[in-house]
Amino acid sequence: MRLGSDKGFTLIELMIVVLILGALVTLAIPVYSNIRTRVQERACWSNERSLDGAIQSYAAGHGGRYPTDKDEALTCLIPEYIQRVPSCPAGGDYDVIPGAHPAMRFTCSVHGVY
Repeated sequence: MRLGSDKGFTLIELMIVVLILGALVTLAIPVYSNIRTRVQERACWSNERSLDGAIQSYAAGHGGRYPTDKDEALTCLIPEYIQRVPSCPAGGDYDVIPGAHPAMRFTCSVHGVY
């Protein structure tokens, strides 16, 4: 005579559920990583466009004169044209492409030029 009921899951059923969950996690990790990379890339390109727009505004307000290097560009832009220098979400550094059209463009050490 049994006192308890036979309700519940067997060990095999629990192992199957754990295997299915593990397979789903294994499939989700690469997808998440790819999405994260694309989001960082787009945010970086947006930062580059903001810097380029600020440089163009600076040049328009200074008779077409562009800053000569990265340090001068960043000191000329803050705070009149941008509030702060944006940072690459992937940890890259922004640099100036010398002689680029239109006279000055920024590039990222991780993502390149937009």
